Amino acid sequence: MLMVHLFDHSLVASVLKSYPSKFVGCCLAKPDEDGSGVKHLEDLVSKDGYKAVRFNPELWPSGQKMTNEVGKALFSRAGELGVPVGFLCMKGLSL
Repeated sequence: MLMVHLFDHSLVASVLKSYPSKFVGCCLAKPDEDGSGVKHLEDLVSKDGYKAVRFNPELWPSGQKMTNEVGKALFSRAGELGVPVGFLCMKGLSL
């Protein structure tokens, strides 16, 4: 199992590039309020070879839910890119 540290995907990306037939990468969605997380997701999928994305509701800005505009944009772009979305829900989804 390969892990990322928050939004530093560099270690896993290097492994994916070195061993593309042995590993499948799942990146972590970056729910920045300015919408830059969509570009971050696009780059991880197109440049670094990630094949899935995880959403963690604990990383959304305080008081925000994953159903906000940022979440909708990330989820929509993941669908357009053809990557499945997984959810970390250790404390519940709070939808």
